[in-house]
Amino acid sequence: MKAMNVSAEKDGLRVVVYPGDNKILIAMSLDDSAIGESNNLAGFSIWRKYQGKDEEVLANRISFTTGVDKTTTAATRKWTGSDQAPFQKFRWVDVPKDGFDVPITYRVRAMFFSAGQGFEARNCRRGTARRR
Repeated sequence: MKAMNVSAEKDGLRVVVYPGDNKILIAMSLDDSAIGESNNLAGFSIWRKYQGKDEEVLANRISFTTGVDKTTTAATRKWTGSDQAPFQKFRWVDVPKDGFDVPITYRVRAMFFSAGQGFEARNCRRGTARRR
């Protein structure tokens, strides 16, 4: 099967999807103009959609209210959707639980801290990962 790299750019957010043999690297970048005192970046929310299935938000094991430390076990770990606990990295590796039998579409949003409590989403981008 041949992997296809996909990139998309809008309003200063660039997303590139790099499929591998059994995982996918999702790389994000923002123009300098997209970040500043009035644009306080919180991280990125990522959704995955298999062709023919509903979209699902990727979960993060670290949130602004729950962390992970040496006492955390698999049984006690709390997962939070990245729409509520954005990934605070400019890249993310996804291991699709259902493999690459059908195309997978990723949607990425830059999440910014709002003036009050919480986040606001901007710059929605989509990229499709396929294995042939």
